[in-house]
Amino acid sequence: MKLNCGHVTNCELDTICPKCGRSFMKRPYVPYLIFSLLLLIIYYLRPLNFVDLLLPVFGIGIWLIVIFILRNRPNELTKALMLLIPSMIITSVLIDKNAPQYFMNIEKLLIIVSVLILLIPIISSINLGFKDAVYLNKLNKGSFWIVLSMIVSISLTLLYYSLPIIIGLINHSFIKEVLNKLFYYLEIIYEYRSAIVAVILGLVSIVSISASLIKELKVKPFIFPNSKLHTGASPFEIIINSIENFFKIIGGGILTAGDLVRQILVIIFEQVFSLIKDTIIRTLLIVLRLVRTSILIVLSLLIYRLVYNIVLFTAELWISEDFWTTTVYEWIFFLIYCIFLPIMLWLMTMLSYRKWKEFSSSPFSINTAFSSLFGSKNEVLVSYRSLTISIIMNLFFFSLSFLAAWLVINPVHYLFKLENPSPIGFLFTFSISTILIFGFIKLISAND
Repeated sequence: MKLNCGHVTNCELDTICPKCGRSFMKRPYVPYLIFSLLLLIIYYLRPLNFVDLLLPVFGIGIWLIVIFILRNRPNELTKALMLLIPSMIITSVLIDKNAPQYFMNIEKLLIIVSVLILLIPIISSINLGFKDAVYLNKLNKGSFWIVLSMIVSISLTLLYYSLPIIIGLINHSFIKEVLNKLFYYLEIIYEYRSAIVAVILGLVSIVSISASLIKELKVKPFIFPNSKLHTGASPFEIIINSIENFFKIIGGGILTAGDLVRQILVIIFEQVFSLIKDTIIRTLLIVLRLVRTSILIVLSLLIYRLVYNIVLFTAELWISEDFWTTTVYEWIFFLIYCIFLPIMLWLMTMLSYRKWKEFSSSPFSINTAFSSLFGSKNEVLVSYRSLTISIIMNLFFFSLSFLAAWLVINPVHYLFKLENPSPIGFLFTFSISTILIFGFIKLISAND
């Protein structure tokens, strides 16, 4: 892939050229300039709660970083945003006691819409789990219907317990009446869900065993005993020979029936064992896909909490006139939040990259299990470097845009002697000092 700087990269996740450090964007300063302007507007609006405005701005900034990194992978990008955005919104509305006030009036609608959006990648994961089984050889087709019936039964159970909650969240009378009728029929189906699964299991077993019996059951050919009588045999010899042939026929019939019973029992055991084994395999394949999706949802929740804590600290910086702003103990936690945020973003983008359309023919080894989460070894070696550079540099420019807003706020504060609290503090002083030190080092090294 060729970047705007002209250098060729071997990973489509590159947003910062590893050779010259330039961004893939023609005008990389535009989004960060917009972010700085938004910070200035928020600061001078002086709202009662900075968090209500800063939180969506910081959240959109995180979404943009994910968009920049996965820009060449539309399928992965879509799924990642379908997990990240609804998870952050649900966390903000339900878990966070200090959720933005503008969420309070539409929180029910937000929860319903966010859950519906989250269901899309979850259902997609289940579908990919079924497709994974296609790439395994000789899986019993009947196990597909067993797993599908189990998923339908679990879905009915979840819907049965969640629908009353959804009905309670909706105030519209017509929609509420429709959902109540739906719940009435759902109760009837819910009572027979186990019976339906048992019937499907029985039908699948019967069809599978019957097909195997027709295909594999073999009857040994019976050879009618030849007569050993010679010409002029006595009546006694004829009777003895007839009795001997009779018992041979009876014995052959018994042996043939016994062999048939043995074959039938073996076929039944093999088919039942195959159904159980392949059902477990299909279930594990789906569970692996769902585990990965669940990890992405958990990472989305953690990213929101980290962003929220950083926003709280930022709001405290803006309203404090103390140089240290807060205690050293809280500064340490702020530093930890800033360290864990790129780590969580790195994990989320790594788990989202190249994993929504790839299938493995041997998913139960350690190597393929690792590959199902992070990709092949070569992909990991290439993508982890690109992700590290891209995330760190984008977050760095993201923080520089905040510093740029500070560089405007501080002179205006002193020139016009505004009553707003001075935002000069330890973080601002440390940032400016670091830039000056590295700038002088570069100038000195350039003169040498």
